[in-house]
Parts: sequence; C-alpha cells; structure tokens
Amino acid sequence: MTAGLTGAGAGCSDGPADRVPADDGYRNTAEFLRARLRISAAEVRRRLSLAETLLPRKGLAGRPMPPVHAELAAAVAAGMVASRAATVVAVALEKVRHLCEAETAATMEHALTRTAAENDHDFLARVARSWSD
Repeated sequence: MTAGLTGAGAGCSDGPADRVPADDGYRNTAEFLRARLRISAAEVRRRLSLAETLLPRKGLAGRPMPPVHAELAAAVAAGMVASRAATVVAVALEKVRHLCEAETAATMEHALTRTAAENDHDFLARVARSWSD
C-alpha cells in the first residue's frame, strides 16, 4: 500500500496535473470567446459565422476544401478587408447564393471585395445592397 493514498480522497485529486486540457469550464466556443475576449454574444455569433465562410473547411470524407468565399478570405487574411466589412460582403453573397449563377456570384464577390478594400463601411453597405437587389 502506498503512503498518502488512504482515506476518502484516495485516487481523487484536483491538482493541475489531473485536469483535462480540453476541459476549460466553458460549455461551448461562444462562451469561451465571450469570456476571453470580453465581447458581446452578438459579436461572437458574427465572428463565428464569418469564420465558417472564410476559413478552409473539410468535406464529408475529411478532405480539405477551400473557403466558401476564397477571394474574400484571402483579402481578410492579407489585412486588406476588415472583419465587419467582410461580414457585409459575406451576408450579401449569402442572400444571392440561390438566385444567381456561380460566375455572377464570383463577379459580385470580386467587386464587393475590391469595394471593401478601397472604400468605407457605409459605401460598401450601399454597394452590397445594390448588388443584392
């Protein structure tokens, strides 16, 4: 019998060595981001939604796939387009996704990405609205 392992607490330790690294006490990613970044729930949802369209993804078989909006993702990664402007572009592209052909959507993505890189947020919102309409 080993010394120190007798009694009610034998085998149970709350020390740092016994904690699971993935168990940080948060129920989901949104709670983690809210606590760590000190941002609102709406901002967390916006950022997570944007990440779904701008980050590489995996297919059904686990193969890597490009982002949904590759040109916009490249511009955001290069620091040419801000996060909020990228959200405006992504929302506009999502609105017309089922209404137009792929080449028209690609043209729209290119135009809105250039507009986001070169102009302010208000102008981008007006241009995105006109493309969507």
